[in-house]
Amino acid sequence: MITSKSRPLAIAAIPILRVSARVVLEKGRGWSAIDELVLWAFSIKARSATQMASELNLPRRVILEIVYRMMRFRLIEAVLLHGVPAFQATVYGSAIVLHGEEIPTLQRRFSRKIAFVVDKITGTVFPKRDVRVENAGALTAFKESGAAVHEIEVRGQKVQTSPSQNVARFQEILNPDETLIYFDGDTLIERDDEYIIVTADGHDLRGLPAKAPAQLKSQVVYALSLPVSGKKVVMNSLISKGDEPIVPLMARIDFDPRTDLIVGGQEHMDAFHAILATASRRIYLHSSFLKKDSFDNVVDLMRGAVRRGARIDIFWGAGSPNEPKEKTLLEATAISKAISGDDSLRGSVTIHLRSTGSHAKLIVADDGLGGWIGAIGSCSWLFSKFDRLEVTAILRSPAIVAQLVSSFCKLIAQPGFRPEVGSELYLLGNALRLQPQQGKMTAGVVSGQMHEALLRHASGTAEKRFLIASDRLGNAAFANAIIPAEHFHSRTGLTPVVVYSQNSGAIAEAGAAMSVAVEALARGVQVVSPSESFHAKFLLWGEDDVVITSLNMGSATISPDLPMGELGVHLSGSQIASHLIDRLRGWWAFL
Repeated sequence: MITSKSRPLAIAAIPILRVSARVVLEKGRGWSAIDELVLWAFSIKARSATQMASELNLPRRVILEIVYRMMRFRLIEAVLLHGVPAFQATVYGSAIVLHGEEIPTLQRRFSRKIAFVVDKITGTVFPKRDVRVENAGALTAFKESGAAVHEIEVRGQKVQTSPSQNVARFQEILNPDETLIYFDGDTLIERDDEYIIVTADGHDLRGLPAKAPAQLKSQVVYALSLPVSGKKVVMNSLISKGDEPIVPLMARIDFDPRTDLIVGGQEHMDAFHAILATASRRIYLHSSFLKKDSFDNVVDLMRGAVRRGARIDIFWGAGSPNEPKEKTLLEATAISKAISGDDSLRGSVTIHLRSTGSHAKLIVADDGLGGWIGAIGSCSWLFSKFDRLEVTAILRSPAIVAQLVSSFCKLIAQPGFRPEVGSELYLLGNALRLQPQQGKMTAGVVSGQMHEALLRHASGTAEKRFLIASDRLGNAAFANAIIPAEHFHSRTGLTPVVVYSQNSGAIAEAGAAMSVAVEALARGVQVVSPSESFHAKFLLWGEDDVVITSLNMGSATISPDLPMGELGVHLSGSQIASHLIDRLRGWWAFL
């Protein structure tokens, strides 16, 4: 019998998720904030190491260590200052400071297999090497040898395993000088039938790393204090649900409505072609629907992007992941066949043959100049004939592009999509968030039920105008559009407008649309269907607020289970609503 000081060995079995994969890393020591401060100071004027140490209140040897390392990177050079040895930033080092660029490092890229475990009680991540992991068979063996085994069962919130979450966990267990580039999805292994083994020796717990949180330790102590009954010790999960915010997180941005607000079919074609014609590293595209003909229209531009070094991933969202729209799947398959038969595209362009289930229309791409841009709005880029009225926002400021990248990452964080792409997007979003915010406007990405929250906010606060544009007017017209508009009217006495292009659902029946328009007018709401069809979807109120989106606010109902099913952007400031109204008057005479 296994004993400890004449007592049976007490074992707590903590249920875990174990994840392993082959990862690609870059190894190399980075630069600290102190390093950057020293380079900045030397770019202002030459100083001796003693002067710099005195000014920064640091030991002289620390300054010298920083200087010698920077000299190896040609960032700092030695000079004579009044006959005394001193240092100053080189032209190269000064240029890095001036342009706010990242200080370069010597990094070596390599791959290795790593693994971590996540305890199901608190969600804490541990390197697998730091804990003892056993399966259910080992627990049986412990019991048969006489150990007092306390097997824990956790109920409630489960450990989530999206690509972005796994990227963060892999990075968490790496060494400080290692940076994760991506993990190979083909080598990813997840097991949720194993346990961390913790033994009790008096008041000491053996098997829990020092970083284990107090909550986890207290739960283990509680489990070990119970008499062994042959039943599992049931505990509630302490993992946070991580609910999505109900309103967008607004960031300061630069946005020029004259160039970044895209209105009309031709402007969308020009903007799409410009993105494909300038990207040289990466293009991520989500088009809710697809047509092979639309792909053929831009295939030469894609070949050009690939020749410049770009890789392209194409996603689509018609139907659902388990029940995709058959017609769209056939078009995606035809595009895939064309890519595989094209020597220029094969290996650099990927179309994913699984639906995301999202109606969003997105592009994220590099701008060919070291920056990144995003496009979000109503246009299905690989389906549209560019012959209808569309509205899209082109986003250039890092803070809002970071939000769009993160939403894209969440959109494809589901089974069936290669986690490498999610990893890339997650890391890109993190890098963009580190850049400073600037600009006269604010913006935030709008997802799922945030649309409803913004509709309520707009109808309850707008003082000048209120307009909803929806491609379709359907069964949800009153709840989603007319009632919020009526609330605006009751507050202000002004006439809000709901614009739609076509009827759907029960409203498609003969005379139904007219009945809706008549009842809406009785509520103080003008419902208009312009003679010229359009596909734009947006909400605007007052002078300064516009939400450009993929959501048909006059027909679609948002599912809380699909937070990325509809995506848009809230732009605020610089009279953006008035500017959009002015642009639309060329199409809609009633404005």
